[in-house]
Amino acid sequence: MKQEIFFKSMGLNIAAHLYFPDNFNNQTRYPAIVFPHPAGGVKEQTAGLYAERLAKHGYISLAYDATYQGASEGLPRGLEYPDLRIEDISAAFDFLSTLAFVDNNRFGIIGVCAGGGYAVAAAQRDYRIKVVGGVSAAEMGEYARKGWTGDADITGAKDLLEKVGQQRNAESNGTEILYSSWTPAEKSKELSKEFQDAFDYYRSPRGQHKNSTGQFPFISFDKMIAANGVANVKTLLKQPIILIAGSDAGTKWQSDNIYREVQGIKQLEIIENANHFDLYDQLEYVLQAEEKLVAFFANHL
Repeated sequence: MKQEIFFKSMGLNIAAHLYFPDNFNNQTRYPAIVFPHPAGGVKEQTAGLYAERLAKHGYISLAYDATYQGASEGLPRGLEYPDLRIEDISAAFDFLSTLAFVDNNRFGIIGVCAGGGYAVAAAQRDYRIKVVGGVSAAEMGEYARKGWTGDADITGAKDLLEKVGQQRNAESNGTEILYSSWTPAEKSKELSKEFQDAFDYYRSPRGQHKNSTGQFPFISFDKMIAANGVANVKTLLKQPIILIAGSDAGTKWQSDNIYREVQGIKQLEIIENANHFDLYDQLEYVLQAEEKLVAFFANHL
């Protein structure tokens, strides 16, 4: 069962889907999991897929559109603002805490891609979160500074910051908002298999959704470059964490780095022959991730 709901984050309406376990009983108190979506994604895509699947294992699951994105409120549309994305997560738990059928002592979080990075960041601030899961996790500050595969020179990020400043001046003086794209504009043989899959997921019937435009304001880059949601993992992340990455994912280095920093209970699962986007929706790989997540959360939540 799925219910469309809204909750507030910083005074703005956040559009969400609440998923219920089979044979739901409102006299029972259930553990609850929040599912933040990838950058450029919406709740109807991979976040909702994982939320629906985990609900079948006895969890109240909440997938939502981030502030400024999807069906949620906020301007400019599509803005990717890491600090606010993390606040959205705490606001989601605020909402769940008001539900009589939710056990407030059993909150978990599972994020995909940027949602995984934000899950790790939120857990360092919000200790109501008791268990963390990241699937193809990508912390946006690391991505913006080091690139998809982690080997970009910081000069590129500094050049972007110069351009963001110029663009902010221009927009302050009436120029239209400049948008960038999360995915390739078209599919071509020059793209790697992983980025062909990115195009297919977001721009073809495979996974596209009308509320996922693939566009974000260029000025988001200053917020992403300055973000560092993994800087204090070693000292502040105390919750058990499971990280799941594809063996062929360009972003696998991020899961490796987070895992290395965690000092407490941790598990790293590598899904063989899967890339970053395979774990979004390809059942062969999603089922493997689901099995690992369910076992880990059953043990720790």
